[in-house]
Amino acid sequence: MAAIDSLDHRGPLFKDYFNQPNRAEIGTMVAILEVGALISSLGVGRIGDIIGRRKTILYGSIVFFVGGALQTFANGMPMMILGRIVAGLGVGALSAIVPVYQSEISPPHNRGKLACIEFSGNILGYTFSVWTDYFCSYIPNNYAWRVPLLVQCVMGALLGVGSLIICESPRYVTRNGSRGIESDSSAQMVA
Repeated sequence: MAAIDSLDHRGPLFKDYFNQPNRAEIGTMVAILEVGALISSLGVGRIGDIIGRRKTILYGSIVFFVGGALQTFANGMPMMILGRIVAGLGVGALSAIVPVYQSEISPPHNRGKLACIEFSGNILGYTFSVWTDYFCSYIPNNYAWRVPLLVQCVMGALLGVGSLIICESPRYVTRNGSRGIESDSSAQMVA
């Protein structure tokens, strides 16, 4: 995402590809992700209550992956903006549901520490994205902005795969009984 947020090094390549967008168009492209994040973050808590935290994380990572892919392979401004909105929906869903899941599976005495670790992970992830953007800025073609956008797909895919091996939240299992339990580990965790 930093690939779009800072166009200094790749500006001519990016701007040529998208037919010299003006500042308002670039600003919209950058900011529209946050609009998608706002929209999904407002409803994801209820979705997590209905389908479970684990599935919500899986679906959020899929949405994020699809948004990243749309951005990476964008062939014009409309597709890039659509990709930003879709990725924003994933970002909002994940930003709201992951801390809830984390707090529900953590022992009470570790919740604060684990929340700080999770937030530090966000900061490290952003740092990684900025450095990736910097190193890719030396690529002399459109891969300079496409590769950093593709990296977010890798991260989304890793989170999606990870959501397949984690257990469901004990709070969700307790509220819904045996309905929605996919593994014995969740049942053992509640018992």
